[in-house]
Amino acid sequence: MTNPQLWLSVGIPSLLILFGIFMGNARVNDLRSEMKAGFASLSDRMGRLETRLDRLESRFEKVEDEIRKDHESRISRLEQRVFSHA
Repeated sequence: MTNPQLWLSVGIPSLLILFGIFMGNARVNDLRSEMKAGFASLSDRMGRLETRLDRLESRFEKVEDEIRKDHESRISRLEQRVFSHA
């Protein structure tokens, strides 16, 4: 095997391997950027969901307070009726 044949037999596969590594690295970087965008979108959606759940919790607290006040007034009226007849 002559020197140019040796260089071709070693050089061409080496260049192809380097090219494959470069392309694979580019694909990994593309995938990484897509994943970052997806996670950013997910984080945004989770933030909006958390805001909505906070508002819902606030509504439930208001309703709970109204029910508690109503029950307290009803109990006090019942106590007045019961104890006024006793």
